[in-house]
Amino acid sequence: MNRSVDSTHRTQIGPNVLQVPKEVAGGGIKEREVFIDAPVETVWRVFSDVEAWSQVTDAIEYGRWTSENPWQVGSTFEVRIQWPHPVKLSHVVMSYRPYSEMRFLIHALGIVIERLIVMRPEHGRTLLTTQVAYIGTSIEPLPDEVGALVKQYDAKVFQDFKRACESASPDTSVA
Repeated sequence: MNRSVDSTHRTQIGPNVLQVPKEVAGGGIKEREVFIDAPVETVWRVFSDVEAWSQVTDAIEYGRWTSENPWQVGSTFEVRIQWPHPVKLSHVVMSYRPYSEMRFLIHALGIVIERLIVMRPEHGRTLLTTQVAYIGTSIEPLPDEVGALVKQYDAKVFQDFKRACESASPDTSVA
């Protein structure tokens, strides 16, 4: 396995997978890039519609806003995932820049995750980059280590979102 150390003293474990030092219990960083054959406006609309996420992927049972003003800094929503481990995730919006970036904190089971999603138009397509930093130890048994579960979840969910964005018409909601 090829490993290197970056400037913040995290260990590089293969492409796009960083691990926080072992003294930080349960911590790590995962990153994924996805090219989507759809304009950034369509991708943005699909990703911004939290309440339609369950129509995009069967990994999500539901998404719903728990604050009155969606996508305002400090607003909250919850998502119940069914796969790879059933759990309700509480989200707090940290930033929301239309057609460019969304960032939120996620909390569940004693684990805190910071999720960043960046969208960049590239020749009629969209390059979506997502990064997850996580820390904590689960208060209940999980089927795998948190980093492995995040990687599995992201692989499935972002592929499902890619498919939904590519099949959505430019001026309607999720297909």
